[in-house]
Amino acid sequence: MNDARAVGWAYSIAVAIIITLAGPLLLFNPWFVSLEQQRNGSAALLAADQGVIDRVTGTILGDLFTGGPFAVSLDGQTPLLDPMERSHMRDVGGLVRILAVVLAAALAVFALTGSRLRDRRRCIS
Repeated sequence: MNDARAVGWAYSIAVAIIITLAGPLLLFNPWFVSLEQQRNGSAALLAADQGVIDRVTGTILGDLFTGGPFAVSLDGQTPLLDPMERSHMRDVGGLVRILAVVLAAALAVFALTGSRLRDRRRCIS
């Protein structure tokens, strides 16, 4: 396989990975989650105001990306999640961080191979 073909394949695979992972990972943001929580009446279900729900949600989403303890509470005392739920969220956080690293690597490959393909195209023209 020649060099140009290998670069083309690397570029194509990077694009596929970016398309596959960027959308779902972009949903892990406080604005989208807050909108969905408001739509589903989460504040009423948890007997809290939306500001408290948004604070707790932001902390949990941050914990997903940083490997945090998931020990946030609505009232400042009792953790919202029980130990089994926190364990599950740590597992989910590990997966989210792996996917974020894969996405970052794909973006790097995309940028490098795209630059190389662009340079090659200029040489041909």
